[in-house]
Amino acid sequence: MRKPNFPNSIIRIADIRQDAVHKLSHREATEFSAIGIEDLNVKGMSRNGTLGRSVGDAGIRMFRTQVEYKAAMTGAFL
Repeated sequence: MRKPNFPNSIIRIADIRQDAVHKLSHREATEFSAIGIEDLNVKGMSRNGTLGRSVGDAGIRMFRTQVEYKAAMTGAFL
């Protein structure tokens, strides 16, 4: 659910990020029978002054969550 007080540009960026993560995770789960994901300390990386914003913008956790459930649906080994 969207909050009406967010500017349209922020909502648009979030939609673009969500769409890109969905498409990439779908492709990974359907094209490969085995998927390897590295465990990253995202919380620690986000505290870094130079990497913090970039790590948050990348949607790493969202990507991992979507790959996990899509791999389970397609029978891919994670």
